[in-house]
Amino acid sequence: MPAPEAHAPFNFVPANEPIGWSIEPEQKEATYSGSIFIEIEALEPILVSGKQERGEVRRFITRNSKPFIPGTGLKGVVRSMLEALSMSSLTPISPRRVFFRDLNNQSYLQRFVEQDDGVSIYKSRAGYLRKLDGKWCVVPCEWAKVSHEALSDAGIRFYQDTRRPIERLDRLLQCMVAKQGIGGQPPAIGDHRHPKPKNPHLTLRYRRLQQINMGGSGRIVTAGHMGNRHFEAVFYEPSAGAKPIPAHHAWDDFEDWLDSHKPRRDLFKRYQSEAARSYYKNGIPVFWIEAAGSTPAAPKLEAFGFSQLFCVPYKRSIESRVAPRGDEEPLSLAEQIFGYADLRLGERSLSRRGRVTFGPAQCISEFHELPAQRVIPGNPSATCLGLYLAQPDPGRVNRSAKNHGLTTYDSPDSKLRGRKVYWHRKGAWGVMPPNPVAPGGNDNVSVQYAPLDKGVKFAATIVIDRLTKLELGGLVASIELPKGHAHKIGLGKAFGLGSARMQIMSFNVAPDGTRYRSLREHAGGQSNTSLQPSDCADLFREQIGLICDAEFEQILEIRELRALTNYDCAPPASKTAFMALERADRNDQTSSVYANKPVLPAATSIAGDAGLP
Repeated sequence: MPAPEAHAPFNFVPANEPIGWSIEPEQKEATYSGSIFIEIEALEPILVSGKQERGEVRRFITRNSKPFIPGTGLKGVVRSMLEALSMSSLTPISPRRVFFRDLNNQSYLQRFVEQDDGVSIYKSRAGYLRKLDGKWCVVPCEWAKVSHEALSDAGIRFYQDTRRPIERLDRLLQCMVAKQGIGGQPPAIGDHRHPKPKNPHLTLRYRRLQQINMGGSGRIVTAGHMGNRHFEAVFYEPSAGAKPIPAHHAWDDFEDWLDSHKPRRDLFKRYQSEAARSYYKNGIPVFWIEAAGSTPAAPKLEAFGFSQLFCVPYKRSIESRVAPRGDEEPLSLAEQIFGYADLRLGERSLSRRGRVTFGPAQCISEFHELPAQRVIPGNPSATCLGLYLAQPDPGRVNRSAKNHGLTTYDSPDSKLRGRKVYWHRKGAWGVMPPNPVAPGGNDNVSVQYAPLDKGVKFAATIVIDRLTKLELGGLVASIELPKGHAHKIGLGKAFGLGSARMQIMSFNVAPDGTRYRSLREHAGGQSNTSLQPSDCADLFREQIGLICDAEFEQILEIRELRALTNYDCAPPASKTAFMALERADRNDQTSSVYANKPVLPAATSIAGDAGLP
């Protein structure tokens, strides 16, 4: 079965074969200095916001009651465009690994489930996380599943009307019946039928507590967000001879996982509260899986988490999925021009000051603030494989009921899709839903944007210092895009804000040996050279084309970029909206929702499907 096609307010420009530049060029070229005066016109509502308190409406940053765009923000926009045009390496990239929980991913299932003649056997172990001699370890214990029905029969009902683990834990800790503890010994391991629509013969092998006897050292453990869950766990007292298993080597991964989602950190803190420590006297209850080489006599731990099928990190990091820098030509053209800090090359750490300075862009026109609109900002996480990793075309994905067929971070040949660039979404801001509802009703994630209306204009001066003609060309090509194309500036790009066109109004640049020869010419804003911005941009495009052995506009990366920056021929906003999270029908496997793990087509494919050039 093929994968559904995803749609998103962004797409990617490939960056698999970056062009490198030497730190010190072999030949010294003529350099130029001076200034470039530009104007910026907003084609859609625009919002560049300063620091504001939580809950405040985000408004355009002002100085002396007039809006302006800080030079640092303008510099970032131009630099990002230059990185794409010059096919720079992707930087910076997180060295962390991505955590995932995916029951349709064989890489995940193999860590948690093994098969025995058609029966699925859980590999999850149980234990209590605690510190010994300043290092984290897990003391193993036996565990069993217990149904909500059995808990209810015993008078324990903490799990109703909430999906949030921290709320269920709070209710559990307040339940007087549960505080008596679970008595008896762990039940025997048995085979239990769990028929599913996709697998009507599913049989699982585990310990299941059928009838609860109160008054013992067993402790109920609740975790997970699944709304259709019917079971919790019971952790039994560790045996007298249970040896602590070192877990400090997995602690950094666990910390990353906690930090990636605030409710996880909150849950961990709650487990350390006085009420939780009083109930869980042996430590924090966790599930863990064994590492390679683990034996019953000498167990080794690979990872641990709060639920039986917990999130685990992929074996390969995000950073490892990016084409590395070259040894002889490690820099990008953008780094040559804008500078770099703490660039690691082997044992060396290099820094260099940039040679371009952007002044603030001052408002030079009338402006009008639009009414505030509530939005839910954010982006899909790196676990959205169909968006962030290079995949086959959606129609060529080989998908089955047990395997989504996508390339993962564990795939040895996996690659990041490239640079994220937002589509122009003409008119999208005016048709936004008035009060979007966050998943789970969490209103803390929404903010209010009050952008300036389209048509507002800004002007800024860019000062350049000792750039070669090629570098000047890259800068010019990153400021003035082809006719009909535009940049994206500020907040709310995903919602249609920020489309803006830059234009060079004056180009006062001279060779460094002659720029101060005539103070009169310099003061009069006249350049004493015939150098034109179009000549510089032409040279840049010619050189990039020679390196890639192709006409500049026909290079794959440039074609994908132009599809995204084309404002006049942007796809309909409906084709570049965020997808829904869940299926309207749980049996629907073909709709474009995140739950169906769709694949994002290339930008040129989306533009072509919309009948655009």
